Amino acid sequence: MVQPLYFGPPQRTLLGMRHGPGNGADAARAVTVAPPLLQEGIATQRALWWLCEQLAGAGVSSLRFDWYGSGDSGGASQQMTLEGLAQDAAAAAGWWNGRTPHRVRQLGLRSGAFGLLLAASHSAEPVDLVLWDPILSGAALLAEWKRMHQAQLTGVGRYPFSTTGPGEDDLLGFDPDAAFLRALHDCDLHDASLPAGSRVLVTGWEPGEGMQAWIDRLARSGVRAEWWPLDTGDAPAWDDPMQFENQLFPRRAAARLAARLAEVGEWA
Repeated sequence: MVQPLYFGPPQRTLLGMRHGPGNGADAARAVTVAPPLLQEGIATQRALWWLCEQLAGAGVSSLRFDWYGSGDSGGASQQMTLEGLAQDAAAAAGWWNGRTPHRVRQLGLRSGAFGLLLAASHSAEPVDLVLWDPILSGAALLAEWKRMHQAQLTGVGRYPFSTTGPGEDDLLGFDPDAAFLRALHDCDLHDASLPAGSRVLVTGWEPGEGMQAWIDRLARSGVRAEWWPLDTGDAPAWDDPMQFENQLFPRRAAARLAARLAEVGEWA
């Protein structure tokens, strides 16, 4: 069962897609699913849909959503802010209030970790996060976006008869506000702290730079944190300019992650 819905305050309406067991029952176990930002949010829709469908088949309900200023949520890309990402993550988790007896798990893919971790760092209550191949350095993320943008202009043959340069306000086909990009550049989630009693499952094909040190620091602060590898051999080439318009779909990794999240012990 897939149900489109809108949620959030009237001035910040978000689109959500709820995936659940076919019987339509209330969720005993629930996950919010936060996509990556900008172009990767478009290129990973199929992967996240598949993940949510696998969860539904195992009896776990999920809510995929679009960030404000992206997809079919309200706002324009110029209105995206770090504070807004945190608000959206909190609103998605809060949608489940009264609908599930368990603490809601929150999953973020790649740069989707920014909204989840910023919201969690301001939370007074423990949180339960799943970070799939997360990017924690805003400077590294922005540099990757700019490399990909330049490659689209000069490296893949889109403009064979003329040369062009990136537009001042254009980035991967989006026009985010310059203040947002500056704030993102200065945001390093390796410094993020979470409430004691929280749980963080970090998963991916290879741990990013500084990832294990961050996990160890969380563990010392009273957070139940672990690295869980996806040894499925289907890691997408996130920075391959020839894959820019394709759906990046690590089917085996998504299925394996869904199976892990559906385990009864994961909700104890």
